[in-house]
Amino acid sequence: MQRLYYVAPGADRAVEADPADLAGLRAAGGWIWLDVVGVVPAEVQAIADQFGFDHLAVEDVLDESEYPKVDDYPDHTMAVLLGIADDEQRLRMVEYDAFLGPGYLVTFLHEDLPGFGWMRSHLTEPGRLGGGGPDRFLALLVEAEAARFRTVVDSLEQQIDSL
Repeated sequence: MQRLYYVAPGADRAVEADPADLAGLRAAGGWIWLDVVGVVPAEVQAIADQFGFDHLAVEDVLDESEYPKVDDYPDHTMAVLLGIADDEQRLRMVEYDAFLGPGYLVTFLHEDLPGFGWMRSHLTEPGRLGGGGPDRFLALLVEAEAARFRTVVDSLEQQIDSL
């Protein structure tokens, strides 16, 4: 599933847009966040072709990794990151990949993550973005996912203490 958010120049919040309008919004200035949940090879390749992502970075999206990493390319940066799945039965890591370039952030999630859900539900509120661009927004996304680690560790500590 693709979701597209557009932040007009000088705006302090995003508006949700139709992914079919991607090319026009990129040309309009401001910046966009294309959020893709569910990694489908043909869809990933089509998006990669549209943005000009390096083929090695596309392979990193398609082949799940156990380790985070960041790769710089001439016109974009790609990060393989890990979040914690919303799974009450066991601790499970989920890969998400981010492509950051001029005027855009593209994320691919192998499955949805709570931090992303929270950001989607709040980034259309006035003042939520604080005037930052896609780099600042990526930092907020990573921070939202990282906060889940503390919650899980606290829960594990409580379970261990009760034994």
